[in-house]
Amino acid sequence: MRISSIGKDSYKGRIAIGKIFAGKLKNGQDVVLLNRDAQVSKHKITSLSTFKGLGKIEVDEAQSGDLVAVTGVPEVNIGETIADPASPEALPLLSIEEPTVKMIFMVNTSPFGGHEGEFKTSSQLSARLYKELETDVALRVAENGDGTWTVSGRGELHLAILIERMRREGYDFRLAAPM
Repeated sequence: MRISSIGKDSYKGRIAIGKIFAGKLKNGQDVVLLNRDAQVSKHKITSLSTFKGLGKIEVDEAQSGDLVAVTGVPEVNIGETIADPASPEALPLLSIEEPTVKMIFMVNTSPFGGHEGEFKTSSQLSARLYKELETDVALRVAENGDGTWTVSGRGELHLAILIERMRREGYDFRLAAPM
């Protein structure tokens, strides 16, 4: 199975979504993750779901050609392969584009700071930025040491979507111009 998307569930953890290219996948099955660095790690599938319309249905088994969502592999990333431990064979990796635009995020210290959003401290802002990394593999966050973060994305639209989502969630912060 090659992973094409990832998600997050507060109870189940990281969700790997992809297509089974060969064989079968069963709930509770032991599998191996073949990551980008050619490292192999063992895991156990804790839940297996397939898609029907816009919803997900829990199943006990899925076969070649099915699109499935699995949990139990916490450090999985897009493009990597989940395989049978008896004969692990990596599928060709999907490439992830490197970020092209950077912006500096900082706590809002202006005279009107703290009036707009509910979350305004550096620890709240930091936690939210690092939480975004769990599902957005093209995003990069680097702490600058002076209370600011350099956030890199694939373009201005990519960063604009993150900024708008954070503002709607109640975060109050300042931004530097894109670099």
